[in-house]
Amino acid sequence: MVKATTGMPVMNWRKPDIQFVSVAVDETRGGCLPTRWTLPTDIRRISFYDGTQPTHRCSQPSGPQLIAVPSVIGWHQANAERVLGSYAYSVSVSTEESATAPAGTVISETPLAGSMAYQGTTVSIVVATAPPPGPAPPAVVPDVVGMTQSDAILALAAAGFSVQVTTQWECDPHDSCGAVAGQVWLETPPGGAVADPNSTVIIWV
Repeated sequence: MVKATTGMPVMNWRKPDIQFVSVAVDETRGGCLPTRWTLPTDIRRISFYDGTQPTHRCSQPSGPQLIAVPSVIGWHQANAERVLGSYAYSVSVSTEESATAPAGTVISETPLAGSMAYQGTTVSIVVATAPPPGPAPPAVVPDVVGMTQSDAILALAAAGFSVQVTTQWECDPHDSCGAVAGQVWLETPPGGAVADPNSTVIIWV
């Protein structure tokens, strides 16, 4: 065989140009293209050689069918809308605060899941939203007496408090009372007290 092909020119054979296309068909009606009212359970996506795929639309179902509404309770909103839309239902969305259901999930639907309704009917779904956060727990006021004004403000701000500064000598510095300029000598509420976060602590410097 080697001798028989010796001296023959090398041929660059072209690979066949074969392409596939994926088409959704109604496999319960002979593989025609589904209509708007075809149930998603009757549809299957099949790969065809390009040029051999079906192109004719099914004649049935030609109008809305009376079918059971699928349950989408507990589904995320986007998935719920996609599933209901695949059954040719319109979808109306409203929201409601829920302390138990994850935000963004469906907590109710009307008509009820399992009830019979014609395709094209509007299914109303209620989607959970998170309740507003409750009040922050009380916080302990840091003891900033003896700190410099800047350090005291930083410590109080880190604990969640606003700060009001009052400039006033603790005593007459000329009396050698030990007062230090720029140092906190009084705060209210006092250090160690419990107060609402974001409330104001007054310091005297």
